[in-house]
Amino acid sequence: MVHPQGYQDGPLLCALLLPAMANAQQGILLEDLTWIEAEKVLTPNTVVVIPVGAGSKEHGPHMKLNNDFVMAEYFQAAGAGAGDVVVAPTVNYSYYPAFVEYPGSTTLSLETARDMFVEIWPVLSRYGRGRFYALNTGVSTMRALARPRRY
Repeated sequence: MVHPQGYQDGPLLCALLLPAMANAQQGILLEDLTWIEAEKVLTPNTVVVIPVGAGSKEHGPHMKLNNDFVMAEYFQAAGAGAGDVVVAPTVNYSYYPAFVEYPGSTTLSLETARDMFVEIWPVLSRYGRGRFYALNTGVSTMRALARPRRY
C-alpha cells in the first residue's frame, strides 16, 4: 500500500489493515453511491482506499491471469467492512512490463499508469481533502505509484 504523502507499507499493511477492518463499523463502496451520497461521505476526515490489481497478468501456468484482480476485489470487499473508509473501484490496469511476453498479459506505460493515479487522487480530493491509500497487489506497480504518493 502506498500513501500519496510518502508512506509505503507493502504486504505488512494487509496484516494490519484487515483485522482492524473486521472490528470497525460498516465502510462504503464508492461505486455503490449516488453523487449526492458521495458528496456527503468524501470529507476532510475520509480515508479513501483505491485497490490496484491486474485484470490480466501472467502468474505461471497454474494460475488465472486475473489473480491480482481477484485479490484486489477481496480487499475491496474487506474494506467495505471498515468504518469511516470509502473504497474506490479497483484499478485493474497499471504498469506490468515484465509480463507482456506472456499471452493475455497487459501493461500500461509507466507514465500512463503514474498519471492515472496523479489524476484520480486530486479529483476525489476536490470533495474533501481526506487521506488516500493505494492497496497494491503487485510489485511493478510500485514505480507507477512512487510519484503520486507525493500528492
